[in-house]
Amino acid sequence: ESMHEHMRKHADILRPKFEMVEKILEEELGELKKSGEVSWTNPKGGYFISFNVPEGCAKKVVRMCDEAGVKLTGAGATFPSGKDPKDSNIRIAPSFPPVEELKVATELLCLCTKIAAAEK
Repeated sequence: ESMHEHMRKHADILRPKFEMVEKILEEELGELKKSGEVSWTNPKGGYFISFNVPEGCAKKVVRMCDEAGVKLTGAGATFPSGKDPKDSNIRIAPSFPPVEELKVATELLCLCTKIAAAEK
């Protein structure tokens, strides 16, 4: 089996997870995206989605998710020394969890984002 074939099989496993996360984000946060309060990438490769919440809310969203039982990558993980000057970026890693757990986790992420945005 060639490396290219192996990577195609890997992509076939990951693609549905990324598509599901993107679909839920759009359904749940589409209005906040239109208003510019949130944004996210739709990668065509890799292992992460870059998710931007309102400024000053990323750590709160990650903490709220953690308190509800969903572990996310630390807020600002994409920045040098993990320090996001706007406290707005969360790196979503949809590759590991089973699809059903990922669905619930993404829905919770959206809910926590809505609460944090409303409280801001």
